[in-house]
Amino acid sequence: MPKTTTKPRRSTPRVSTLAPIRLVHIPAAVDADGEPRVALEVPPRPGMQQRRPVLLMFASMAAALDGKRAMEGAR
Repeated sequence: MPKTTTKPRRSTPRVSTLAPIRLVHIPAAVDADGEPRVALEVPPRPGMQQRRPVLLMFASMAAALDGKRAMEGAR
């Protein structure tokens, strides 16, 4: 049987230097049913020219949470 090698564990977890993606409730922006919409406030990456966060609008809370999960997973 071949020997298996294991990597040593890190003693400290990785810490992200990026600001968190925030879920923002926007009551002034309503959809066709009259429900308020939500947005994700995505902070700029370090070293970017534009310093303002980007607002990504979503039709529902579930869609916004799914988008947030995908964005944080891609970091």
